[in-house]
Amino acid sequence: MYSVKRICYQLIIPIVLILISLMVVWKWPEIQAQFKSTKELKALLILLPVLPYGIFSISALMGWRYNNMGLVMGSCVLGLSYFVTLRFSPGQWSNTYYEAYIFLFPLK
Repeated sequence: MYSVKRICYQLIIPIVLILISLMVVWKWPEIQAQFKSTKELKALLILLPVLPYGIFSISALMGWRYNNMGLVMGSCVLGLSYFVTLRFSPGQWSNTYYEAYIFLFPLK
């Protein structure tokens, strides 16, 4: 039987992460203004495109460590779909095929 306490605990982390990302997006101009030198901003802009690959790699390693092949395969598919969607622009495919690909590829 599910209790209210158990359901609330499972919802707290996603809600907190969504709120943090919302605050970062909302305050992004102010965050950029706080960078004192352009070197820090350049380092951040270099790191941001690589960050999803790092997250997918860490999740795959955690899945491998805890013997969870679903997590390993899921993170590999998401990493591959991220890579493919960045490399192929929508102009190369028709819009219908591209939208179907974007929606269905991570579901594999």
